[in-house]
Amino acid sequence: MAVCDDDCQAPSNDTTPDVGSGPHRTPTNRSASADERPTLGNGGREVTACACARTGCPDPELSARLFQLLSRLEHLDMPVDRRASFPGGEAAHSSTLPASVDPVPSHRPGERALRNGTATPSSGRLSALVSTFGLDEPEIALLIVALAPDVDIRFRDLYARLDGPHTPGGRVTTGTALRLCGISAVHGIARTVLCPSGRLRSGGLVETDAGTGNYLGRPLWVPDRVTSHLLGHDTLSERLREVAELVHLTADPALPEGGVLDETVRTVASLLTDGHPVYVRDTDASDLAEPAARAALARVGKSDEVLHLRLDRMPSGPDGDALLTAVVVECRLRGCGLLVGPVPEPPPDTSRLIDAPVPVVVFGRLPWPHHDRARPLVVDCPRLDVPTRMHLWRAALSENRDFVARPELMDALAREMAPRRLSPRQIRAAVHDCARHARARRVRPGADELRAAATHARGRDSLGGLTRLVRPDRRWTDLVLPCEPLEQLRDLIRRARHRDLVLNEWAMRPGGGRGHGVTALFSGPSGTGKTLAAEVLAHDLGVDLHVIDLSTVVDKYIGETEKRLERLFTAAADVDALLLFDEADALFGKRTAVKDAHDRYANIETAYLLQRLEAFDGVAVLTTNFHGNVDPAFTRRLDHVVHFPAPDAEQRRTLWDVALGTVLPRAEDIDLDRLADVFDLTGGDIHCCAVSAAYRAAVERRPVTMGDLIAATRAEMRKLGRLVDEAVFTDPTGR
Repeated sequence: MAVCDDDCQAPSNDTTPDVGSGPHRTPTNRSASADERPTLGNGGREVTACACARTGCPDPELSARLFQLLSRLEHLDMPVDRRASFPGGEAAHSSTLPASVDPVPSHRPGERALRNGTATPSSGRLSALVSTFGLDEPEIALLIVALAPDVDIRFRDLYARLDGPHTPGGRVTTGTALRLCGISAVHGIARTVLCPSGRLRSGGLVETDAGTGNYLGRPLWVPDRVTSHLLGHDTLSERLREVAELVHLTADPALPEGGVLDETVRTVASLLTDGHPVYVRDTDASDLAEPAARAALARVGKSDEVLHLRLDRMPSGPDGDALLTAVVVECRLRGCGLLVGPVPEPPPDTSRLIDAPVPVVVFGRLPWPHHDRARPLVVDCPRLDVPTRMHLWRAALSENRDFVARPELMDALAREMAPRRLSPRQIRAAVHDCARHARARRVRPGADELRAAATHARGRDSLGGLTRLVRPDRRWTDLVLPCEPLEQLRDLIRRARHRDLVLNEWAMRPGGGRGHGVTALFSGPSGTGKTLAAEVLAHDLGVDLHVIDLSTVVDKYIGETEKRLERLFTAAADVDALLLFDEADALFGKRTAVKDAHDRYANIETAYLLQRLEAFDGVAVLTTNFHGNVDPAFTRRLDHVVHFPAPDAEQRRTLWDVALGTVLPRAEDIDLDRLADVFDLTGGDIHCCAVSAAYRAAVERRPVTMGDLIAATRAEMRKLGRLVDEAVFTDPTGR
């Protein structure tokens, strides 16, 4: 490589490439191939070394073109400071230059690289940019002219001399730029090359102030991001970092090869290769769309990174449009793909991204808006099956040394947790939280800690503000029921745990768009254990219980109830929980003959709820005190209808014993058999009596006596409005 020294001479005209061949040259509108671009002989390489040393830019082609531009200005009788190349040779011209123009220090990175003969990451960036944006020779020349003032301060002063006292802040005007490029201002290309739809402006390489003066007097400049890229500096701008981030495309080790995502990734990669934008949509709450999109971009991309744009952070209006343009320019400069998502509600206008000349993958759960003129191809993600979730649990547990040391426990937990409908991210979060809480308590993480962490990993305090969260802590031992309803409840547990195997792997899923959900109706008198049974089911399944607050759902205005329920079911898809519609006949009542508008819209609500519940993928329980009030269409499509009868004497005795518990101190005079035989109460009533009796005993801090229970039972029956025969309340102890 030639080295810049004091004796290097300017190349002759036959070896120095010129930006333009004359002031009236008519350029052709075609991309400049490698053979057609200016080449450098030995003298040209010396010039390149000098130019690189002068600008500090190690890109040989960019440096050579800047040197050519200096030569062009000299041909226009503009004195040019050559002290960088000839340290003592052109002192006569120094008086015409600003005092701020100083010789280039020899320690500049570009000069060191040239002297050492080492390549730099930015070498060839101009050539890569020309290839990426498909620029032809006139466009390249205009880009260099507009770029020059940001690379060398001399160009600001030289442009000012050409444009006169009204130069726009040291930037070159359109007329001067065209003149330096040898393009006649009266030729058509003088307009088309800088029109908004041209490659320079639509690609974000050159900007102009379209509202300032006439066409030839408008300033031209290159955005700072493009200039930084050409000079080897690739950092996201501050405004882009607010809405986007660079993500390295590394394979997710938790997702097994040959799993449910492979076919989706192949399909998306094939569409991207053909130049189609793709929308990868989650069909449930598995959150597989993002890893599938990343894997597809990694398969087709030339870069090991991707720009991830978060639409929920995007501003609206002109600021948002400018950011979208900057995002596309960033991807083209880096040669990377664009990952967009998740799609928020309502979705913004993304037509500019969909039409971008880069690989674009959008991900989310919402349907793509039908009114968008630019529509990507939609690819639905598969559901996470149980074997894949088991692999995910094993992979996450294997990262914790406490579980690795106990392989039998790790395998057992992976099998137990696999039916829980958690996403890959939530599985990793559950294992991480389990280990963190165990360390805080100074214990080894075990099954109980992992179950609790898994429950919280996908829980919410409220679903759209329409539910009340209950952390279930009741066990099967708290439930006192006859054998038949108990067996029906256990069958519900079996359905909820093994539905993936039966419906997916064994292909037993019914048609008609039905979901994977499990639904049941609990009917029976008040206090017979319907809500308690729902809590027991939730605890056994290891999920939260969300009780639907009907006062926040039902609305007197037409259509509002349906909207709120849609919001409820959409939010419920994101959590692993059991939905309890308490007193469901208020929502799922019988459809009646239409006598007026109220009947008509009430029937519409019932029909909508029937369809939405049928498509639900979770576990839902409806309770009612009167089975006959529920629409028969619901009962036909439910998995189970469980009747909770009033307890008999034997069950009442067990209920009294369970209600009093094992901690509450009892007096020896308590006769549970008499309480069960004499007082016909439900489990809920018995629990209330036990609590009231405990408060009576707490006043004197003594054990609960039979008298306390008799008095509490008398008060409870009066509260229920039932006739009280004082004879049956005679306390044999006389208390």
